[in-house]
Amino acid sequence: MEIDRYERNNKVFLLAMISMITSLTLLGFILYILPYLMFDWVYNVPEFIAAWEEWFVDNYNYSNHGARRFLLFLFVLLDFFCIIVAYLTSNTIEKQIFKSEIQSTIIPTKKNNNVDSEGLNLSLKIIFIIFIVLFIGMFFQWLF
Repeated sequence: MEIDRYERNNKVFLLAMISMITSLTLLGFILYILPYLMFDWVYNVPEFIAAWEEWFVDNYNYSNHGARRFLLFLFVLLDFFCIIVAYLTSNTIEKQIFKSEIQSTIIPTKKNNNVDSEGLNLSLKIIFIIFIVLFIGMFFQWLF
C-alpha cells in the first residue's frame, strides 16, 4: 500500500502542490502571452502586460522589444523558481519516506551520479531546444 505523503509532512506537501500548480499556471500564461511578447502579434493580452511594457519603456528607456523580452524573462524566471521549489519540496518528502530503505540497501555512488546527470542533461537539452525554437521564430520574423 502506498504511503500517504500528506500525512507524512502536510506543510511541505501543501507547499509542493501550491508551487506546482503555480508553475503550471505560469507556464500556461507564458505560452499565452509569448506571441505578443516575442512576435508582436496583436490579440487580447492582459492590460497589465501592456502597462508594464510602457512602464519599462518610460522609466528605464528600454525599447519596446527590450521591454517585452524583459517581461518574458521575468515570467520565465518566476516560473523556474516555482518549479525548483516544487521539485525540492517533493524530494524532501520522498527522502523522508524512503530514508530507511536507502540506508538498508547499498547504492553505488557512480550509478546515483549517473542518474542525476541524466536528468540534468535532459533538462539542458529541453531548455536548449526551447531557445533554438525561439531564435528560429525571431529569425523568421526578421526575415519577413
